[in-house]
Amino acid sequence: MEICIFASGSKGNCLYISDGKTFILVDAGYSYRTIAARAAAAGIDISGVGAIISTHCHYDHSRGISSVIDSLGIPVYAHADGIEALSLLYGIGKKHIVPFKGDFFIGGLRFSPYLLSHDAPACCGISIESGGRRVSIATDLGKVDEEALAHMRGADLVVIESNHDVEMLKKGRYSAALKRRILSPVGHLSNEQCAEAMEKLLEWGTKAFVLAHLSEENNLPELAFSCATQRLLSLCAREGRDYSLYLAGQRWPTGVFAL
Repeated sequence: MEICIFASGSKGNCLYISDGKTFILVDAGYSYRTIAARAAAAGIDISGVGAIISTHCHYDHSRGISSVIDSLGIPVYAHADGIEALSLLYGIGKKHIVPFKGDFFIGGLRFSPYLLSHDAPACCGISIESGGRRVSIATDLGKVDEEALAHMRGADLVVIESNHDVEMLKKGRYSAALKRRILSPVGHLSNEQCAEAMEKLLEWGTKAFVLAHLSEENNLPELAFSCATQRLLSLCAREGRDYSLYLAGQRWPTGVFAL
């Protein structure tokens, strides 16, 4: 499999995954034009993309879905309990939406959705498997519960939210209500919560991580990276030797991860 994250953050999210025959987008938080430009910058042609997987209806993950559907004529797969919100918020005709609740296949890719603790209807994480390799994507969640950990366990690559530094958030300019929402169990993961989950996942065999959905207001890439690496030192694990750690940004695509 090949994975590339075109954008990750509160302004827009989009991930590309392919097994060489089937090409999929996970979320479309930008227009087709912007996504295609990000893809081209990463050396990827998305004209052959066959479907979009929607993790949830929030604006930064879904506002470009209609644009991609119109440009490519492809369906969007969404959790059955989130279809109503997705359709109403973005004017997506239900004829374009394929519902899921359990595992499903698109081509040779197997998708295993799991519910995340976030304030959106049926917000999902997704594990994607092909050829014995598996990537798990969990962004937009306020806590890592046992169900999420079970689905991420053993994945070769985990894309996980490291949204904010708690002290930066508390001292920042956001309203008290927004701070409470972000810090709540249905908000977003802090660097510390992310690092705690990574510690468990490393013990269970995951060797590659991508820190995603970093706040540009309440976090710094170096803080997220340092928090994760310092936590994993408790296992005597060193970045670059025992595991690989990458950052996904809001304004640029990552490199292509090959599994």
